[in-house]
Amino acid sequence: MKNVLFLTLTILLLLPTFGVAAAPVNFITVEQYKTLQNEVKLLDVRSINSRNKSNLILQKAIWIDPHNESVLLDFIAKSDKNAVYVVFCSCKDDGYSIRLAQQLNDNGFTNVSVLKNGWNSIKDSGIKLAPLNPDEDCHCTDNWPDWHPPLRR
Repeated sequence: MKNVLFLTLTILLLLPTFGVAAAPVNFITVEQYKTLQNEVKLLDVRSINSRNKSNLILQKAIWIDPHNESVLLDFIAKSDKNAVYVVFCSCKDDGYSIRLAQQLNDNGFTNVSVLKNGWNSIKDSGIKLAPLNPDEDCHCTDNWPDWHPPLRR
């Protein structure tokens, strides 16, 4: 199963190279997210460098390191594919978010959206942020999935 998921992820990353368009993803604005925030699972796909640079997190967000394939594979295998997910990153073009949304959709997730302008729209929206605590193994709240490995330094 892990090999199939790895192959799927590899193919998705190579599709643009061969001129095959990936399936479109849904986008939502931060205003739309604010009305839905109690009903969705928020996925933070900022890199560890971006998280450390901002020194801020959204406490209810689940962090998926975009450079750690095992975390992504665990998430895909163990998460509710029918839940509502909103993905954000700090890329100017929402690149990590779009890629993750496509991967989730291709692996049977039924309701995934990308937060347009991701981290920047969150910072500018007035949504409460928390400081990142680099001394903790896991920068999360009690709803952090048990399967998520500790943060690697």
